[in-house]
Amino acid sequence: MPTEIRYRNMRRKRKQMIDFNRPAFTGREFDYIRDAVQRGMLCGDGEYTKRCSQWMMDKFHVNHVMLTTSCTHALEMAAHLCDIKPGDEVIMPSYTFVSTADAFVLKGAKIVFVDIRPDTMNIDEKLIEAAVTEKTKVIVPVHYAGVACEMDTIMEIAKKYNVPVVIDDDIYAVIESGVDGVHIGQKDMDYIEARKLLGDDKIIGMTAPSVELAKKAEKLGADYIGAGAVFNTSTKKDTKPLELSTLREICSSISIPVVAIGGIDHSNVRKLKGTDIDGVAVISALFGASDPGEATRELVSIMKDVVQ
Repeated sequence: MPTEIRYRNMRRKRKQMIDFNRPAFTGREFDYIRDAVQRGMLCGDGEYTKRCSQWMMDKFHVNHVMLTTSCTHALEMAAHLCDIKPGDEVIMPSYTFVSTADAFVLKGAKIVFVDIRPDTMNIDEKLIEAAVTEKTKVIVPVHYAGVACEMDTIMEIAKKYNVPVVIDDDIYAVIESGVDGVHIGQKDMDYIEARKLLGDDKIIGMTAPSVELAKKAEKLGADYIGAGAVFNTSTKKDTKPLELSTLREICSSISIPVVAIGGIDHSNVRKLKGTDIDGVAVISALFGASDPGEATRELVSIMKDVVQ
């Protein structure tokens, strides 16, 4: 083959490839960099951090997003939030970045490596279950080079070993991921429509800030009630706190479990004693703590006295 034709074919093939380590540009990056410099804020928590965080909250329907400076920092935070202790086992692919293991080794975990698939370079989902023991705390799938792991199979393993996963607000995320249930608020999807989409085997919880709405939710078929917000909360700033007397009446008026939500932390959770709640839902009290693991253990200890 003449050299010129061979070179032309190589260029044609290259156009069909995805560059592994080359950053993508949409055209306005330099404008944004210039703007950030002119604003005098390059260390984070500036205008573009806020914009990015807000976009992700809107896109993924979550209440809070925390950006990190690297994947390593995100992994270390994940290990911290998972409350990894010495002796816990963490499953991950044998072919991955050093920092994938380091994040958990720093917490004292034992890394259990599972071989990869030769076609995707991702963890071989068929080998994960054999690596699970009573000490397994976390499975870390690594989506290498933009190719996703077989998450359906991994979710089946989690379900087999009784690890429930509940997604807040997003019905379609539940359908796509196959997790165990969803919690819907008064402004989210209608319960009947949600049940039609999810089927009878999924958990559906509903927010009910009044006795009337709680009774209605139970009659519809909700599996549990989220009652609140019982205190002022940063995630629902436009919500008026629910009177504890109303919370007590909700609990006595229905037979399904009632979970108190909104502004609950270690300083005020004892005020809920005597309301007959079945549990509490918290965000900032744990994820805003310097040691989420210790904060969780402390709250669980307090709850043993609150929930009789």
